Amino acid sequence: MTDAVDAYGKKMSLTPALVTVNDSCGSGAGGLWPSGDDTYKMRCSLEVTAYFGAAPDRIGDVLQSILSAGDRYKASHPTGEGGVVSSQNDFASKLVAYYKGKGPNPLGPNAQEPTQLLDGTETLEWDTVRSPQRPVLINEPSTCIQPDPPIRRCTHQPEPKTVADIRRQYGMVFTLRQPGTTYFEILKNDTRNGER
Repeated sequence: MTDAVDAYGKKMSLTPALVTVNDSCGSGAGGLWPSGDDTYKMRCSLEVTAYFGAAPDRIGDVLQSILSAGDRYKASHPTGEGGVVSSQNDFASKLVAYYKGKGPNPLGPNAQEPTQLLDGTETLEWDTVRSPQRPVLINEPSTCIQPDPPIRRCTHQPEPKTVADIRRQYGMVFTLRQPGTTYFEILKNDTRNGER
């Protein structure tokens, strides 16, 4: 995820502004920290969200740079590792045309402004900037629950930065989110997945 955040900041027209990390471990049904799932004894997962600033009047160029970088990444990673969004679908090219003022809303003439691209395990979302309706804005990250290692860890870096701060500074906010990725697991038969 760190590589992806760096790539979005260095190779695309986005400015990294905030990263949140939620790391949590739990046990299956009947364990010390029960989840109700009976297939494993213990599982740890990590969820990372990166927040970026961008200029609203450049959203078409920003999306084009993101998709072009995704194309380059996919060309150099033919096995499909990583979930970097790319222009290799019809919706993505129509989305860029819409935001550059060269095409209609790809969701339809009366649809809400698009605010999301999905690919593999990544989700890219952004504030609405063209919608005449009430704006749809990226929310503030959830407040970190008191850390309790090894069960739960949470960080916001930099700590005092908020989504509102990013929006005031740059004009609009993008997020790149990778949902909970399991990095360690002990199954009921004591086999371990992800141990390093």
